[in-house]
Order: sequence, then C-alpha cells, then structure tokens
Amino acid sequence: MHAFDENAALVAERRQSFAAWFARDGRAVETVYLVGGGAATPRAEEYLTSALGVLVQPLPAIAFDELLPEHAVLVPRFAKAISLAL
Repeated sequence: MHAFDENAALVAERRQSFAAWFARDGRAVETVYLVGGGAATPRAEEYLTSALGVLVQPLPAIAFDELLPEHAVLVPRFAKAISLAL
C-alpha cells in the first residue's frame, strides 16, 4: 500500500469514528491529540487538521504534582489513556 492510500484510509477511519461519536453523543469532535511515534511525523498536524476538519495537535505536556522520578519515566506508556481522558 502506498503512503497516499494509507493516509486516505487513516482519514476515512477517523471520519467514521467521528460520525459514530456524533451519533452516540450528539457532539462533534473538536480536537484530536497525536500520541506515539507518529506524533513526530513532519507536517502530520497540518495534514490531519486539513483532511479531518478539526484541530489536530500533539498531546500537551502534562505536569503531575508529587510525581516521583522513577514514575515519571512511565508516563509515556499511558499517553493513549491520558489522551482518551481528555
């Protein structure tokens, strides 16, 4: 599969997810947060914002009060869960 086909499939899947969300909740998706390795892809935010018609941005840095250093290294493992909670 070519990159164009993969991008088109990704956009189509997200649009379907947005439609399902709207049907369930009655509210449109307003923001999409990028997480993981793909979040560092050059121009991903611009492309997806344009293709999806919603704001797409990297997951903002999160500050945790009283987070121990040994726990801080585990935060990236929970990026998906944190983004879903937003």
